[in-house]
Amino acid sequence: MFEFLLTLAAALPFLMLIYWLQSPEKGSPRPLFQLFAIGLTAPAAAAAAELLSIPICGLFPAALVVPAKAFIGIALIEELIKLTAMMLAAQRLPLHGSASIGAVYGMCTAMGFALSENIIYLIGADSALRLALLRGFTAMPLHLLTGAITGLAWARVKMASRGSTVPALLLATAIHGCYNFISLADPLPGYLRIVLLGLGWFGMLFHLHRLRRGEKNDF
Repeated sequence: MFEFLLTLAAALPFLMLIYWLQSPEKGSPRPLFQLFAIGLTAPAAAAAAELLSIPICGLFPAALVVPAKAFIGIALIEELIKLTAMMLAAQRLPLHGSASIGAVYGMCTAMGFALSENIIYLIGADSALRLALLRGFTAMPLHLLTGAITGLAWARVKMASRGSTVPALLLATAIHGCYNFISLADPLPGYLRIVLLGLGWFGMLFHLHRLRRGEKNDF
């Protein structure tokens, strides 16, 4: 039980970020719960797709099997499913003229995805506490970072009625794939995940701060 609470605790700083990004609109939180709920169900679809994608990656030349699994077999599948789930759930939700709300929608979906995935990993785990710490404080921030990237791009495309979310999806896949590769490649030290997430979140928060400041100046 403590391990499950620990995974929930890892989400608290991101709930504060979501509140900061959404606070000027003060809309009903119900759509955010709906996005979170669809995120909770998305790992089932990802797991089903990975039953096919990961064995296919095993057909690559030996030197490319681990990178293929990290970037294609897992990262691309999960990011594509998260983005699709968010787009389906947020299709009719308002943006209030703010692209940063797309980051909120992406993070809410990703939070549900990460929490559900973490619980699946914790069930029957030998070292549940260690796993809860690892996944709560690295996998959770990873999924929310990539969710924010793709959600922000989706909102910009929707507001402009042109463009594509593909570049953002590829960026999210690259970040997620690097995280996976660090985890799967034996010689690489685990602290590189913290470096990756630190740099990613520094860039995201800086970008969101500038975006919010620009949106305020437009009114």
